[in-house]
This record gives sequence, C-alpha cells and structure tokens, in this order.
Amino acid sequence: MTRRRNVVLGRLAIGWTLAVLAPGSVAAQEVKATLTTIHQEILQLAASVEGARQDLVVVQRTQAQTKATVEELRTGVQMVDAKLEEYNHRLGELAQRLEAFEAIGFLSQRSLAPPSAPTKPSGPLPSWPGAAEPPPATATAAPPPSQAGSPIAPQRIEVALLAPREIFRAALEDYVKGNYDLAILGFRDYLKKYPGTELASNAYYWLGECYMGKEDHAQAVKEFQQLLDTYPKSPKVPSALFKQGIAYLDLGEVDKARAVLESLTSRFPTTAEARQASERLKSLSSP
Repeated sequence: MTRRRNVVLGRLAIGWTLAVLAPGSVAAQEVKATLTTIHQEILQLAASVEGARQDLVVVQRTQAQTKATVEELRTGVQMVDAKLEEYNHRLGELAQRLEAFEAIGFLSQRSLAPPSAPTKPSGPLPSWPGAAEPPPATATAAPPPSQAGSPIAPQRIEVALLAPREIFRAALEDYVKGNYDLAILGFRDYLKKYPGTELASNAYYWLGECYMGKEDHAQAVKEFQQLLDTYPKSPKVPSALFKQGIAYLDLGEVDKARAVLESLTSRFPTTAEARQASERLKSLSSP
C-alpha cells in the first residue's frame, strides 16, 4: 500500500508540475528530466522493497522449517531417553532376578551338603554334679531296637538344621516366579521364626523387591528402611538405598529420592549401585 501511494503521489506531482510550467521551456524540460529520474529511482526502490519482502518470506519459511526440525529432534531425543529408561529398568529387573537365582543356587548347594559327622568325645565322660557315678550310657543314647541303624534319624536332624534356609529359598523361588504375595508370606515367616540370623537382612531386602514388583512403592520404602535401620552394616545396604531412591521417584517424591541417592554415592562410591545412582542424579539435574 505504501509503495502504491508513493507512486501515485509521484505521478500527481509530475502532472502538476508539467501543468504549471510552460511546455517546451528549458525549465520544464529540466523538471521533467528530474522527475523522470526520481520516478525511476522510486521504481528501483519499490523493486528492492519487493525483493526484500520475498527474502523475508524465505527467511520466515526457513525459520519455520528449522523450528520444526528442532522439535522433531527434541521429540526423538525424548523417545530415546524413554527407551533407555525402559531398558535400564528391564536390566535392573533382570539383575535382581539373576541375583535371586544365584541366591537360590547357593542355598541349594548348602542344602545338599552332607551334615558333618559329630565327633566322638575321647576319655571318660564327666560325672554329673551331685551324683556318685555317671548315668548309664544306655539311658538316653541308644535308640529303640526297631530304629537302630535306620537313616531316618540323621535325615530328620538335617531337615531341622536346614529349615531356615529352606523357608528363605522357597520364598525366593516364589519371588522369581512372580508370586509376590506368597514370597511376602515366606519372607515374613522367616523373619518371625529366625530374626537376627544371617539372612534376615536379605529377607527385608527381598520384601522390598516384592512390593516393588507389586508397585506398592510406599510399602517398599518402609521395607528397605527397616533393613537400613536394623542392619546398617549389611552388604545389602547399597542395594536397599538405590531401590529406596527409585521407589521415591516412582512416588513422585523427587527431593527424598535425590537425598537417598546422594547418600548412596557418598557412603558407597565404589559400588555398582553408586554408579547407577549417579546416572539417576544426572537425569534429575538435566532439564
């Protein structure tokens, strides 16, 4: 519109000047030449403006294409990040199940190991306090005649000694099979009957894993915390800290998750769990 208005005004000015000046005079010819030159410059300027406008359209189109490309790249990066997160989650699950299989194999070897034969004391038996002579050896040592030489008695002794491990192994097998409710019952039964034993801290850890499998992340946090509070020197502490941090993330409690993961990296910097925690912390810090 501006260009057209300028052209019209220029033409009106030319016409008015020619009308005022006498045609054929020198002044009229000079004015006509000047106006012609101005008119040509106006046309050149209009052409330049039109070219600039076309260049602007090209630039705007290029910017739009660049923006679309950036959006596509951003979407692609987000998809890759999501895939990596999914793969890391699956690898974590596979690692936990592998650990469970290894634990089951270890318990199976311990269960199949023959019990060590009791050593027979040498020398005379000590006398009972307050008695003139020791009680007869046949009073309690000899089994009934019908059971003499039978393997039933030592088998019963072996089962009784391995009962805690058998309970733990059965619960662990249920966890591997995905029977989380049965596994929870088994681990709680173990903790109820055999608290303070070498596998008690492991039982709390696998309870947390069971609740993670059930997606009950709040209860999983409690089970991992029970391990941390009761057995602060257990080898399962780094794993419990890492899984507790993941559970907090699943609950949307990012600040608590960050605090737990940072505690893991500072307390156990050389562990595999600490390296995983560092990667998680980086993802939390990135926009």
